Amino acid sequence: MTDPLPPVYQGALGPEGLARLFEDVASAGQLLSVSVKQASTARAAFVDCSVESAMGALLDGTAMAVQLRYRFEGQVWCDSVLRGPPAPEGPSYRVVRIAMPDPAALR
Repeated sequence: MTDPLPPVYQGALGPEGLARLFEDVASAGQLLSVSVKQASTARAAFVDCSVESAMGALLDGTAMAVQLRYRFEGQVWCDSVLRGPPAPEGPSYRVVRIAMPDPAALR
């Protein structure tokens, strides 16, 4: 029998919410990796950058998406943050969060 899929959480954020999300991950979580997708036709490049650099790339439009993997309160999480279409009130970002299996438990 297979394990059930973990729940997926989704939401939409403006620039202020995006800043709070990235600040929370940087201050409360243990960052495991940051992946930045820079163009719609390019493959995701796994880069060694800070949370601040990844957020800046989303805000200035040089990144299409950012994926953050981090540990918070013993659970490994993956947040995918995608730049949304421009809106009259400003830029928007879609967040998809899922709990990941702990890599140490898979060995």
